[in-house]
Amino acid sequence: MRLRAFRVIHYGVFQDRDWPDLQPGLNLFFGPNEAGKTTLMMFLRGMFFGFNKSAYGALDNGEPGGSLRLLDAQGGEWTLERSGRGKKARLLVSGPQGVIPGETGLRALLGEVSRPVYENIFAFSLKELQDLETLKQREVQHLLYSASLGLGAVSLKAVEDRLQKQTEELYKTGKRATNPEINQILTELAQVRRTIQELERQPQQYQEWQAERQRLAGEVEELAQAEAATKGQALWLDKLEQARQVWEDWRLAQEAQDTLPRIDSFPEDGLARLEKLQADLAQVGEQLERWGRELDQARSEAARPGPDPQLLENAAALEALAEERLRVNDRQEKLRQIEDKWSALRERLEERLTRLGPAWDEIRLWRFKPTLNWQIGIQEHQPRLEAAAAAVRQAEAECRVRLETLKEKEAAGIQAEGASHLSAAGVFPWGLALVGLALAVGAGVSYFWRPNLVWPLAAGALVSVILALASFWQLRGNRSRRLQELAAERQSAQHAFKAAQDRQMQAQQELAAIQEEWRTWLQNAALAPDLSPAGATAFLQEIATARNLLQTMQDLAGAREELEKYLQGFTARMGEVLAGLGRPPAPPPQISATLLELRQELAAALKLQEQQQQWARKIAEIEKELAVWAAKGKHLRTAWDQLLSAGGEKEEEGFRRRAALFAERAELTRKVLELAARLRLLAGDEAYLEKLQQELAQISPQELEEQRQQNSLHLQNLKARLEEAFQHQGRLQNLIAGLEQTDALSRALLAEQTLAARLRDAARRWTVATLSRHYLEQARRVFEAAYQPQVLRRASEYFALLTAGRYQQVMTPLEYESFMVINRQGSHVPPERLSRGTGEQLYLALRCALIQEYSQEGRSLPLILDDILVNFDQPRARQAVRLLQEMGRSHQLLLFTCHPHILNLVQETLGADAPEPVMLEEKRD
Repeated sequence: MRLRAFRVIHYGVFQDRDWPDLQPGLNLFFGPNEAGKTTLMMFLRGMFFGFNKSAYGALDNGEPGGSLRLLDAQGGEWTLERSGRGKKARLLVSGPQGVIPGETGLRALLGEVSRPVYENIFAFSLKELQDLETLKQREVQHLLYSASLGLGAVSLKAVEDRLQKQTEELYKTGKRATNPEINQILTELAQVRRTIQELERQPQQYQEWQAERQRLAGEVEELAQAEAATKGQALWLDKLEQARQVWEDWRLAQEAQDTLPRIDSFPEDGLARLEKLQADLAQVGEQLERWGRELDQARSEAARPGPDPQLLENAAALEALAEERLRVNDRQEKLRQIEDKWSALRERLEERLTRLGPAWDEIRLWRFKPTLNWQIGIQEHQPRLEAAAAAVRQAEAECRVRLETLKEKEAAGIQAEGASHLSAAGVFPWGLALVGLALAVGAGVSYFWRPNLVWPLAAGALVSVILALASFWQLRGNRSRRLQELAAERQSAQHAFKAAQDRQMQAQQELAAIQEEWRTWLQNAALAPDLSPAGATAFLQEIATARNLLQTMQDLAGAREELEKYLQGFTARMGEVLAGLGRPPAPPPQISATLLELRQELAAALKLQEQQQQWARKIAEIEKELAVWAAKGKHLRTAWDQLLSAGGEKEEEGFRRRAALFAERAELTRKVLELAARLRLLAGDEAYLEKLQQELAQISPQELEEQRQQNSLHLQNLKARLEEAFQHQGRLQNLIAGLEQTDALSRALLAEQTLAARLRDAARRWTVATLSRHYLEQARRVFEAAYQPQVLRRASEYFALLTAGRYQQVMTPLEYESFMVINRQGSHVPPERLSRGTGEQLYLALRCALIQEYSQEGRSLPLILDDILVNFDQPRARQAVRLLQEMGRSHQLLLFTCHPHILNLVQETLGADAPEPVMLEEKRD
């Protein structure tokens, strides 16, 4: 079964909110805190099993309610409508077989899954996921804890406990372990060995102590006889003390009995019976009077006017219409919403048509059907146009660069041709020439004044001139070579510019050809010739959007027609009922109010009819009661006369007087007999009874008390002497016993050997029990690893998937309702030792396995998961998403989250298979 759509009429923060078109597999709901994710989960729980008093009820304390559209395994569609909670709850379930009966039918539709199982297995939040106790439902325990050795009534745990108890009863370590058998044997053996050592050092005084013991034995016997006689006398004196008051009461009772007149017979409990008859007769009179008043009142009420018969004749039709009232209100509300939505879509469609142009209307829009070839054509032309335009732009940029380079080369040539020899490079030769001239003038002057300087100055002048001439020749050659190089560079730049111009022209021609081909394609596609590929794509998208709006409008029109047809049919049936009641038809807006009013009138009529029937039944019952009480009164008056006659009287006063005398004499007789019995009991038998009475008559209370005190003092003296003799006798006995242990050594040695044999036997039994426990534990571990319930085997696969193989198996020990997980090292780890995230992954795997088990039994229900991945790390969260995707192949899942990284994780993990998230907006006041 899966949810096709649902609507929240009134629950929590949601009012009149629809969620249509839910997918069969994974559905993702995303929204921030306070957006209502947990509220939706609680709403869906409540729709399936009833709304309870929770924090997620309606904020205005209104009645919660909504509707679900469900698809069963055969594809049949069911509608579930529920509103209110507790006794005011209303439920309507309708489907292919019509309306099914309330909660019973709904439970059958849900596969008899109980509310606790659904809330903890199929629809759970992070809170339930973190708690192992939520899995311990009676309905699922047999699926989780069903491993068995097949031993019948034999319990493996009982065998293990018995072996454990047997080993502990045989031997324990520690100073406080004294009760086990081996520990006791070891203790006794140590004591016997100490005794053997002591027996060799005891004295010899046997004869003297034996004689003293015989003398004390005779003295003790005499004292014991005297004590017994004194105790007997004390008991008799105590009897006399106890019997004195009883004996005096017995004498007084006998004397009082002799003074009363003798009445031989009287009815048993006569006075009580008389008073009972008198009370019964008074009650009969009261009941006859009360039932008479009630009969008059009932006849008066039954005579009032009855209900409208026409209203009762149309009761069934009115009830049927009333059952549909909520559905009619819902259909009316849906019709209003459809009309509002259709109007809004109409405005949006007209806006889209205006964007498309004046030539576009609904007929052309519907006939215009873009094909896939158009999209392919746009996709083919767009890159070609963009590439051709880019080539033109690149060629134009190259032309500009080549032109600037050519201009630079021409300017450099002109500058080089007009450059002077007195440039920066030509200053050096002229400087050398001036230096040579100066040196020559110096040599001429030195010829007259300093002859020795003539030749050095002349040589310097000659060198300077030669260097100047060489520099002038080199500069001339460099200038000529530079002009030639600039001319060559200018010519190369002209050729490059010409080639760039040619490439620009070729690129422009190619762009023009592709643009002409694109315009031809647009004309063939009946599109505006000035559209670019991006514009054409946007234009087609606009057309697709407009067509979707038009399709939605047509779908809404169909739905509106269906709703109007249903409402017209309901209005017609309502009119027929009103006509049958002789009332005018109700306008559509007043149908609901009229129906409520008629239902109230019908309820009043039915109540009045029921009241009249009740009054008729009550009249018959009252008449029957009157007859019964009248007969009872007659019977009681007869019994009254018979009781007075049995007591020997005709009047009540005489009867009461005789009853008092008879009762007083009977009480005195009972007292005499009772006191006589107590005296006989105190005396013991008839012989002692006579002695007891004689001594009581002869002795006064003061004399009796003196004898008792004297006897008590004598008894205390005897007890003290006897106690002293006993103590002396005990001391002698101990001394003699110590001397008589001359053969105790052999007995001690025999006891030592016996204890050693017992020790060997107990050690053998302890070894057998210990080895049995060891091998039984090994066998149990092998069995637990190989034989586990199907649910746990499937949970093991899921848990290994979630933890990337870190944990290989989930198992439950034999006869224990608990879990263990086995890691890849083979260690057994209880759930409480797992981290919080790993523990939640274990409980998720168990729930998925249980869900699959229920599915095999034909109970497949929608799964609702509220933010269960928040404590998973990214790799395990991805594995969990893949597991949920796998679960979505056989179940519908509603995954709620408020975390963007969970949303991104689902989309990245599932890729194209990821569901489109349903966005929930935060409700603001």
